[in-house]
Amino acid sequence: MTRDRWQSWLLLSLLTATAVIAFSHRLVLHPFIDQLKTQFLIDDTAVSLLLGPAFALSYGIAALPLGMATDRIPRIRLAAAMLVLWSGATAACSLAPTYGALFAARIAVGVG
Repeated sequence: MTRDRWQSWLLLSLLTATAVIAFSHRLVLHPFIDQLKTQFLIDDTAVSLLLGPAFALSYGIAALPLGMATDRIPRIRLAAAMLVLWSGATAACSLAPTYGALFAARIAVGVG
């Protein structure tokens, strides 16, 4: 296998692993709904806002500007920046002391 072909497969593998992890992050809070309700003293409506719109709306709204940025900024740099943002937001989700902080971190995860 040539070096270019090997690098292509490596890049494809890394992007696939990132996509799988990103998709699983969308579902990671579901098993902890009861603990979230207890810790943050929130009701079902607040939980549903956290699991749905906080992520989905930011994801959808950010898609158009990020798509336009893809035409102007080198893709590697943009992908790296979004991966750093997503990683930081994911860490912020786990460290969020309040519901508002967790909600904001979920929005950042959707953008990243």
